[in-house]
Amino acid sequence: MLRNQDRPELLLFVGADAYADGATARPGAERLVAEAAAAGTPSLWLVADAGGAPESTLPATPWPEGAPAAPCPLALQLAREGVQIAPDAFGGSDGFGRGRQMPERAPLPARCVVVAADRASCVAGRSAGMRVVGLSYDDDLADAADVVVGELEDDWDCVTFDGLHTPGDYWLNPPTPRSPDGLHTNPNTGEVVELDAFRAVDVAPLDDGDGLTDDERRILAELKVELAAFDEEEPA
Repeated sequence: MLRNQDRPELLLFVGADAYADGATARPGAERLVAEAAAAGTPSLWLVADAGGAPESTLPATPWPEGAPAAPCPLALQLAREGVQIAPDAFGGSDGFGRGRQMPERAPLPARCVVVAADRASCVAGRSAGMRVVGLSYDDDLADAADVVVGELEDDWDCVTFDGLHTPGDYWLNPPTPRSPDGLHTNPNTGEVVELDAFRAVDVAPLDDGDGLTDDERRILAELKVELAAFDEEEPA
């Protein structure tokens, strides 16, 4: 049985070393961005100091306004929400074609792929519910990334855009926000969330700088009231 593939909707290179090697852009990174662009997928390169990044075919972008300077899930979420794409229509199996065009929206976290060369950025990407490709020759990123490669090279043994699909060369199912220990996390803060058999608990709504809409905050508040009422009705 053939299964439709979900192509990545956004590539997020996080940190200067994710896209460049010193003062030179990585050939494999530029090739990967070109492959994504040909498939209609945008790419972003987030750096702490956009002016200090080397020139490349992908312009460096500073951390989103309102997010902490250090790599964090919120910065990735704000960057994602600043992008609009035309998602794939439903369908696509042999003989069936595609449905009508879908309205534009921000890329889904589960279809974002973070490329990073440092542990903090990899942990932020995984905590945000995104796929993570770590760049390292050591074992320091093994528990913080979905796949670790030494370099983004442009040879026979390289990371390709098609390989980043779900399912693809490195993963089968969409990701969930989780810590290096595999615990569920708040996708905006990276804080570990306790789970029971019915619901997530101890997840406080974020403040005005959380990137949530007013409707999303209203829904969270209503859920909190409903959960409190459920706990009161539950027999001792």
